[in-house]
Amino acid sequence: MALVVKVKYQGILRRLTLQLREEYVPEINMDALKCKIRELFKLNPNADMSITYTDEDGDVVTMADDVDFLDAVRQGLNPLRLDVSLATEPSNSERSSTPAEQRNEGMEPLLEALRKVSDPTYHLRALSEVPVLNSVFSSPAVAELMRLGTANFGSLFESQSRSGPNRETPNGSE
Repeated sequence: MALVVKVKYQGILRRLTLQLREEYVPEINMDALKCKIRELFKLNPNADMSITYTDEDGDVVTMADDVDFLDAVRQGLNPLRLDVSLATEPSNSERSSTPAEQRNEGMEPLLEALRKVSDPTYHLRALSEVPVLNSVFSSPAVAELMRLGTANFGSLFESQSRSGPNRETPNGSE
């Protein structure tokens, strides 16, 4: 006897046929079923998945082990419709309810450190704020160095500096 299994993952529906031994016992176990599902959807072999189905009473039931799988098959649902989600996937409501500011919270110190490493003019611009050194920074050679460095590296973090207070210089002034 054969059992048709329709598996849905991220809106994609795939179909597979399982052979049943007598008394509605599938020839594969739950681990083999998960392996087949990973192959069908080209999922990571280590992906931790959650599988649910709707039973004969209309209840959504989680299929976690061989006992649950056998119970689902013995209900005589043909096709057996399975919904798969990965345990590491946030739900749509979780994704949309977390503002971008919260997802990027704590990133500013890292971005600031990257600015210092990636922009060779960062420290020169910091020194240009020291009044005693103004004459040095007004020389054509240093001005050209600053222009070239800013032109070549300044745009690396330009989008981040626009999103908050101006961070073109260490003290926030332009």
